[in-house]
Formats: sequence, C-alpha cells, structure tokens
Amino acid sequence: MPSFQIGEIRVDRIVDWDGPFLTAMQMFPDASRAALEPHLDWLAPGALSADELRINLPVQSYLVRSGRHTLLIDTCVGCGKSHDVFPGWGKRNDENWLANL
Repeated sequence: MPSFQIGEIRVDRIVDWDGPFLTAMQMFPDASRAALEPHLDWLAPGALSADELRINLPVQSYLVRSGRHTLLIDTCVGCGKSHDVFPGWGKRNDENWLANL
C-alpha cells in the first residue's frame, strides 16, 4: 500500500517484514484445504500461498502526519531479539525498517 492522504492527514506504510507466516489451518483451526480451494483464485498469491496455504503476513508500522502532529503506530518485529516461536523473526540484523522510516 503506498502512502495516502485523508484531508490534511498523510499516512505512510513502513514495512518491517512481509512474507509467508503460518498456514491457514494453524491460524484458523476450523479451516481446511477443501474449504479454501474454491477461493484460491482471489486469495493466491497475494494473501495466501496456493501450495502450502501459508498466510502472507505483512508486519509494518504507519507514520501518520498532520499539520501539528506526527504519530508512529509501530507493530513491528524489530531486530536483535530472540524469538523461538517464529525463527525468521529472531536475531534479525537488517536496517531496512529504520532506513525506510
């Protein structure tokens, strides 16, 4: 999603991580391949990988600016952290998010 404007407010998206996450069945226990297959034409490849049914999950921040205020809505993973549950998030050392900010 590119930057967008709402009146005098500008919103910029700053991506920290974007890629395949858990499978649909891991996130939604009642989901099944049979239930998802009829919808793969619009879910894949943007929201879901058709082969593994992994949900594509962007982790991002939003920079919201008005004439008077600047707000950072930060929901990112960050760098230099231990993360045992999702190994791809642990011990990251890239500076992409900071450079994009």
